[in-house]
Amino acid sequence: MATIRLPRGDSLPATLIPPPPGLTSNFVDPQDQAYIVLVPAFVLAALSLVSLTARGYAAGIIVRKWGITDCECLLIFSQMTRMLTSIL
Repeated sequence: MATIRLPRGDSLPATLIPPPPGLTSNFVDPQDQAYIVLVPAFVLAALSLVSLTARGYAAGIIVRKWGITDCECLLIFSQMTRMLTSIL
């Protein structure tokens, strides 16, 4: 098992919990699992864009009355897209 050297000469094992039998730890080239988060996030962002567009159309074109909740929806959507672009 690999060890980590500490400044005072002490050492620790590279992993505190050993991997399950038959598996080895891969710290050099680990498997990428970003798609597990990114795919649902962008699918849900697309669905929220569709619903935001429908809400904006209903409030602005059909009813012709834009309320504070519509502005809040725009603000929340802009914050969500800012958050999604920051994790890319």
